[in-house]
Amino acid sequence: MSNYTLPIQITSGRRGPTVELASFFSKDQPCSITSSTFLRLRRLHIPETSTIRKLVEYSRQAWLDGYKSIRYSHLHDGVVTNFPLWIVTYWNRVLDVRDHVKRWAACKDWVVVQTRQIKSSTRRNLAEEAVLLLNDLPWDAKKPSGLSDGEQTNTLWRFLQTNWLSDSEMNDMLELLRAKVLSNREWSGKFRVESVHLTKMILKAFKTAGTNAYMSRREYAWARSVGKELAARKMVLLTAGHLGQLEDDPELHWVAIVVDVEQGVTRYGDSFRTPIPEEIRAAYEWWMNEHRPERLTSSPLPISQQLDGDACGFFAINALEHHVDPEGCPLLKNNDIGSERLSKFNAVAKHISARLPIEGDEIMIFDLLNEEELTASSEHASPLPSSFQSLAADTAFTFTATPHPIISDIKHPKDHVNAPTPRPSPMKKRARTGSEPSPHVNTPTLVPSPTKEQV
Repeated sequence: MSNYTLPIQITSGRRGPTVELASFFSKDQPCSITSSTFLRLRRLHIPETSTIRKLVEYSRQAWLDGYKSIRYSHLHDGVVTNFPLWIVTYWNRVLDVRDHVKRWAACKDWVVVQTRQIKSSTRRNLAEEAVLLLNDLPWDAKKPSGLSDGEQTNTLWRFLQTNWLSDSEMNDMLELLRAKVLSNREWSGKFRVESVHLTKMILKAFKTAGTNAYMSRREYAWARSVGKELAARKMVLLTAGHLGQLEDDPELHWVAIVVDVEQGVTRYGDSFRTPIPEEIRAAYEWWMNEHRPERLTSSPLPISQQLDGDACGFFAINALEHHVDPEGCPLLKNNDIGSERLSKFNAVAKHISARLPIEGDEIMIFDLLNEEELTASSEHASPLPSSFQSLAADTAFTFTATPHPIISDIKHPKDHVNAPTPRPSPMKKRARTGSEPSPHVNTPTLVPSPTKEQV
C-alpha cells in the first residue's frame, strides 16, 4: 500500500506561460496503450490541480466536438504523442489518491523508525510485522465483513503515527472486541458490544423525551432492540462515545461507556479524568428507564490517564477490554501507545488480508481506474488493458524539454474529513479554567457511522 509511485505535479506557483485548455485536445487517433506507455505515464509530470479540474469538465464537450485524444501540452509545444481521452480521468484520480499516498509514506517512515528502536522488543516486532502488512494491503479494496463498514483500506493510516481515529477505526476495534467476546462462552452471555453510533442515537432520542417518538419511530428501532435485550438478559453494554456530539461544551474526545444493567450502574471512562457529562448521564438513564423501572447510578470506569492529545480512542477501547478481561488486558501505559497503535493496525490489516484476494505484489495507480468509467469518456479511447504482461513495449514518445521549471507539490494537507486540525486538548482547556485533572494511572485517544464525527 505504501509503495505507490505517483507522477510529479506542476505547481501553480512556478508554471510557465498559461496553456489554453483547447491545446490539450486533438482529433488525431490516440496511441496504443502498452506496458511501456504505462511506465512512462507514471513518470510524466501532470498539470496543476486547477487545470486538471477544468479539463475534466472541458473533456465532455471536447468529445462531443469530435476530439479523440489528449496531449501533455503543459510540458512542451512540440508534443507528437496523442494519448486516449481517459488520461484526463487518470490525472484526476491521481489528485484523489495523492493525499493518501503522502499520509501512507509518512506512516511507513514512522513504522520503519519503530523497527530500529531498542527500548521495546515488543514494539519492534510489531513494527516489523506492520511493514510486511503495509506492502500487502491493496489500495482500493473495501474492508470485508467482520469490520465496521465498507470504507476503503487506504483509510487505515489513521491507526499509525499520531493520527486521530475516526468512528470507523473506533468501530473496527469494537468489532474485534465483539469477536473476542463471542468466542468466550462466559463473556458472550454477559457482554454486548455496540458501535459508537449507539451513544449518538441515544443522545438524539433523549431530545424527544416526554413524547412517544422513541418507542414509535423506525429510526430508533436499533436502540430499542439493544435496550430491550440488555434489560431482559441483564447484560453489560460496552461502547464508546464522542464528546463532539454534546450540545453543552462539546470536545474532540473519545470516552468509554459501560452500562451494567444487573448492577444498575453506568460506568464512564475519560482518559482526561473528568466525570461523566450530565447530558450523557441523563440520556443513558432515560434510555434504560424506557426498558426497566430501576434508576441507574453512575461510577468511574478504570482507565489510564492520557498525557498526549491524540490517543484518547485507544485508551477508551483499552478500558473496555480491561473491563472484560482485567488479567489478560492490563490498562495501557502512555509509553506503550506506539505498540498499541501497531497492534491494532496489524490486527485489522491481518483480518483484511485474510479475506481479500491480492493479485500481484504492487497495486498500480491504474488499478484505481474503472474501465467502464474511462471508456465512457470516448467511444474511440483505447481500452484499459487487463494484464501488463500481455502487452509489448513498442510505443515511441517524442517530446522536448520543458521551457519552465517543474516542481512537485509536497505540502501535506492541513486537515481531513475524519482527522481535524489539532486544537487545544480538553486537558489543556480544563487547565486554563482552573480544573486540573487528578493524577492517576497512565493512558490513550479518538472516530464514523451514519455520519462521520471527528476526533
